[in-house]
Amino acid sequence: MISYLLLESDATPAARAVWETDPDWVVPPLWRSEFLSVLVQSARSQMLERQDLPILWQTAAGLLLPREIEPNEEIILDCSLDRGISAYDAHYVSLAIELGALLVSGDQRLVRKCADVAVSLEDFAAQ
Repeated sequence: MISYLLLESDATPAARAVWETDPDWVVPPLWRSEFLSVLVQSARSQMLERQDLPILWQTAAGLLLPREIEPNEEIILDCSLDRGISAYDAHYVSLAIELGALLVSGDQRLVRKCADVAVSLEDFAAQ
């Protein structure tokens, strides 16, 4: 979602619609590694220029660092095992469960496995 919001792609209009509808995003600290990885991969594939990476990182950090919450590790473990998802994905699902919030995701498989707390980016944006 963060990448879709800040890096131009087919999903960017939907991600921006989600942000406009609900800008109160909360993320686990794990988002940092994910976003940094996306930036590096985008530079390696020449989709982004190296000199643009720090600006994109600072933009993302400014939006999301104040919104970080570390999910409970036991809930992460249970969520991952019970739902058959990675521990990585379980960080996001667990945080949504703990906060009683909706997880908006571009990962269709995750949305199917966690339909009680997750909704697709497209479905949320269409509301």
